[in-house]
Amino acid sequence: MNKRGNQIISILSFGKSYKMWLFTCILFSLLDVAVNILIPYAGKKIVDIISIENGNEEFLTSVWFMVTLLLMGTINIFFRKLSISRFTEYTIRNLRNNLTSHIQKLPFNSFKKHHSGDLASRSNTDIDLITTLLTQISDFIYEPLIFICAVIYGLILNWKLLLVTVIVLGLATVLNNFATKPISKFSSKLQKEFGRANSLIQDTVKGNYIVKSFNLKKVLQNNYQSSQTSLYNLEMQIVKRRLFTLTITTFLLTFPLVVINLYGGSLTFAGEMTIGEFTAFIAIIAYLGHPVIRLITLVSNMKAANGAAERINEILNYKIEETSKDKYITNKETDIAVAFENVSFSYDDKTTVLTDINFKLPKNKTVALVGVSGGGKSTILNLVCGFYNITNGKIKVFGNEINKIDLKTLRAQISMVTQDTHIYPTTVAKNIGYGKKNSTREEIINAAKISNAHEFIVNLSDGYDTILTESGSNLSGGQKQRITIARAILKDAPILLLDEPTSALDNNSEKLIDEALKKFTKNKSVLVVAHRFSTIKNADEILLLNNGQIAERGNHDELIESDTLYRKLYLKQYKESENNNLFEGMSYNA
Repeated sequence: MNKRGNQIISILSFGKSYKMWLFTCILFSLLDVAVNILIPYAGKKIVDIISIENGNEEFLTSVWFMVTLLLMGTINIFFRKLSISRFTEYTIRNLRNNLTSHIQKLPFNSFKKHHSGDLASRSNTDIDLITTLLTQISDFIYEPLIFICAVIYGLILNWKLLLVTVIVLGLATVLNNFATKPISKFSSKLQKEFGRANSLIQDTVKGNYIVKSFNLKKVLQNNYQSSQTSLYNLEMQIVKRRLFTLTITTFLLTFPLVVINLYGGSLTFAGEMTIGEFTAFIAIIAYLGHPVIRLITLVSNMKAANGAAERINEILNYKIEETSKDKYITNKETDIAVAFENVSFSYDDKTTVLTDINFKLPKNKTVALVGVSGGGKSTILNLVCGFYNITNGKIKVFGNEINKIDLKTLRAQISMVTQDTHIYPTTVAKNIGYGKKNSTREEIINAAKISNAHEFIVNLSDGYDTILTESGSNLSGGQKQRITIARAILKDAPILLLDEPTSALDNNSEKLIDEALKKFTKNKSVLVVAHRFSTIKNADEILLLNNGQIAERGNHDELIESDTLYRKLYLKQYKESENNNLFEGMSYNA
C-alpha cells in the first residue's frame, strides 16, 4: 500500500504515456503567467504617459502592447485548458480500464471483502473526484507562479504596501489550513458511505422479489434512510468547514483592499509612488488575493481526491490471479480428465471445507457429486476452475497440476453451467456468442438448437437480435438456463462442470434441459453436482460427500444394492417420485 501522501502520484502514473499534453499545459501556464504579469506593467506605462506632455506616440505603442497581451492571454487560456483536458481524459480512461481489468483478474476471495455496490462507487464516484483534481493541475502551476511574480512586482512598486497585503493574506492562509485539516478525513468517510448507499440500492433492485415477498420494503427503506442521514451529516460537516473557510478568507481578502487604497493613496500623495505604480499595484491585488483563495480550494479538492485515490489504490494493490505459468496443456491423450489427489481446502485457514479428497474423472465419463448443502460439492467444481488455491494435495487436469498451468489455459478446457444463470443486457446472439470468440451466427444457432433454446428464441420480438434486460428478467428461468447451456455448448470444452443446472426449474423446463444436456455431454468429461435422481442414476460414478469427505462411492446400482446411506435416502424419498429432490430436507442422521 502506498503511503497516504503518494496516492495521487500513483494515479498520475496512468497518464505517463500522455505526458506531452501535461508538458504543453505547463508551457502555456508559464506563458499565461508572463502575459498576466505584463498587463499591469502595460497599464502602469499608459497611466504614467497620460500624466506627461507630448507622449502620444509612446501612448499608442503602449496601448497596442496591451491589446497584444490580452489576445495572447486569451490564446494561452484556450491551449492551457485544452491540453490539461486531453491529459485528464487519457489518464482517467487508462485508470478506468486498468481498474476494471484488475477487478476482473482478482481471485474470488477478494470479492468477499467488498460489496459490488461499493466497487461500483469506487469505479464512479471516486474516479469523478480524481477527474476534478486532474483538470485543475494547470491551476496548481499557474496560481503559485502568478502569486510569486505578483509579489516580486509588488516589491518593485512599493515594498511597504506589499508587506501589509502579504501579512493579511498570510493570516488568511494559516486560518484556512487549520479549518480544512479534517476535510480529507470526512471526504474518505463520505466516499465509503456513498459505497454503502450504492450497495443498498443495488440490493433493493436485484432482490426486488425477496423485498416484496418478505415485506422488507420498510426495513430496507429504513436502512437506506439511515445511510442518507449519514451522508447528509458528513456532507454538511464538509460544507460547514468550507463555508467557514470561505467566510474567513473573504473577509481577510476584502480588508486589504481598504488598507491598500488608504495607505497606497497616502504614499502616492507623499510622492513615494506614481499614479501609474499605484494603478499597477491595484491591478496585481487580484494576483495576490485570488491565487490564495484558489489554492485553498485546490488543497481541499486534493484532500478529497487523495481519499478517493486511496480507496482505488486499495483495489489496485490486491494481488491478481497468477498467470506466469505454462501456457499449454500437455498429455491431453491421458485417460483421466480430472484427478484429485489427497486434496484438502479451507476458505479462511480456520474452517476446513474439504479433507483428503481422492477421485478421478475418466475421459468422456460422468462423475456425480451428491450430498446435503454445505458438504463441499460446489467447492470441488470451483477448485477445478482454479478459483481458489487448495490447502494440501494436487488437482490435475489431463495429467497437469493446475497450480502449474496458466489459469486462462486451464479454463479454456472447461465449460461450466450453474443454477445461477447470468444474462448480459445485450442481444440473445451475443449472450450465446460469449462462449466462443468470433463465433458465427450459424454456430450460435446450432448451439441454441442443441440446447433446445432455438424454438423460443425465434419467437421473441427480434429473434436472436432481441435485447435482453438486466439479469434476463424478460425470460423465464428455463429459457435463461438454456441460453447459458447454449453458451457452454458453443465453447465446446472437453470438460463440463454442472452445478445443479435444473434445481430451480419446473418439470417441463427440467425435461428440456435434461434432453439438451444428454446431447451435449456426449464425448465430454462431466463432473456434475446434482440433487435430482434423473441426473444421478446415469453417472458412471457417484461420490457422496459428508462433512467435506467422500463417505460413499460407486454407481447407482452398486450403492442401492449395498447397505449405504445413499440407499436409505433413495428408499425414503424416491419410491414416491423419481423427480423429488434426493437430499432436500434430509440429514445424515436419517
